[in-house]
Amino acid sequence: MNKKLITMTMITLAGFGLAACGQQSSSSSKASSESSTSTSKKAAVASSASKSSTASSSSSSASSPSSSQTEEIDDNTLAVLVGLQSNEEWFRSLIDSDNGIYFNDKPVSGADSVNGEFNGYLIISGHGDAASDVYFKRDGDNVIYTTYQTGEGGFMYNGHYVKNTVPLSELIENYYQSDSQKAEVAKFASEFKNDSN
Repeated sequence: MNKKLITMTMITLAGFGLAACGQQSSSSSKASSESSTSTSKKAAVASSASKSSTASSSSSSASSPSSSQTEEIDDNTLAVLVGLQSNEEWFRSLIDSDNGIYFNDKPVSGADSVNGEFNGYLIISGHGDAASDVYFKRDGDNVIYTTYQTGEGGFMYNGHYVKNTVPLSELIENYYQSDSQKAEVAKFASEFKNDSN
């Protein structure tokens, strides 16, 4: 009788032990599965963030002019970009007129330099008064251009020169991005009258 009781007790305990083991194994496997799922979700999020960052980076580099593009801008092209920037209406109306706009690709000096202030600058000119001249030069990644601002009442005698600095990349972005803009700038550059001495 005692042997039967002991045997039954042992079988019951063994059953409980196995059940407990099975439950522990099941919860361990569930935890492992959840951990694996969490890890793969984190990896997917990280991968998505990385792709988004890469796309954003390539998108921003596509929208801004490259440094090689700024280096390819020759003086004739730059003269057109500066003309459009300084006074687009004046430039467009004059370039197509009989008078036209004059450009000399040699830096100004002497009398054209206005007391030496513009030595080394290039100039586009409508061959009128000082207000029809635009002096410009490259300065690293920027372009400096100077125009004459007439005084009160539009009189020349009480006017003054105004110096402006603009990034070359901004000129390119504003006037030299699309194929049609590039074609128009090339057309304008070909229409400059020669102002060499």
